[in-house]
Amino acid sequence: MPTIPSEQELAADVVRWLTAQHWDVYHEVRIGFTGHIADIVAVRGPLLWIIECKRSLTLNVLAQADRWNVLKRSIAVPRPARIGTRKKPDDPRAFAYRVARRFKIGVLEVGTRDRKVYELVPAPIIRANRAASRRIRRTLHPGHKTHAPAGSAGGSRWTPYRQTLAEVRAIISAAPGCTLADIMQQLQNHHYPTDGSARSCISSALKQWEDWCFVDESAMPCRYYLAENIPPEVQQTAMLIDINSPDLTAEGQANTKKKINPPQ
Repeated sequence: MPTIPSEQELAADVVRWLTAQHWDVYHEVRIGFTGHIADIVAVRGPLLWIIECKRSLTLNVLAQADRWNVLKRSIAVPRPARIGTRKKPDDPRAFAYRVARRFKIGVLEVGTRDRKVYELVPAPIIRANRAASRRIRRTLHPGHKTHAPAGSAGGSRWTPYRQTLAEVRAIISAAPGCTLADIMQQLQNHHYPTDGSARSCISSALKQWEDWCFVDESAMPCRYYLAENIPPEVQQTAMLIDINSPDLTAEGQANTKKKINPPQ
């Protein structure tokens, strides 16, 4: 009997199936600042489709899909190993299909042997959810496509914090030795409520847990470099200024930051 695939394996099959049909696929998307996480958000033209990948077809799974107020919504589950030629009226799976149709939820099944995707219950377009779909579309970012595969365990996903720090990293990469004022001047978008809180939080993040960043605290004001591209004279100065404080060096900063749990 074939092994039931994990949620991540199911999601990978669904992503391949969607990509072959020219859908633009985003993984592990948080809807809203502290909202629920969608395994897959697929976009094609004006359509937005959320798909939840689960290892079993249950009412709880259907309820999870029902909370998404989008144009199309589905669940993806493993296909039963044996498919009978006749469906009994009291078959639990047939009942789940009827519930899905009643609540306008699509059902995709992934073959455990052939790894093909079968659309058992097509997801209808819910036109009343167009406005909500547009709002979700505005939150999508290219980082959602590559940061973590759909169905990932452990909470790894692209977040507003990661998006802000990715932009900060790009600024530092383009202008090594920039100051915090330079970063804030070039930072066009951030997820913090005010520029003041952004300045404070970004400064703390770069000093305390973003190990890709080297902070030259020997300069006033502090200057920022990518840890992989520190000018030799800056590294040498940091080592000479305070031999008793090895945390000023790139290696010392990286080791210290690894001990701190960063925000997500």
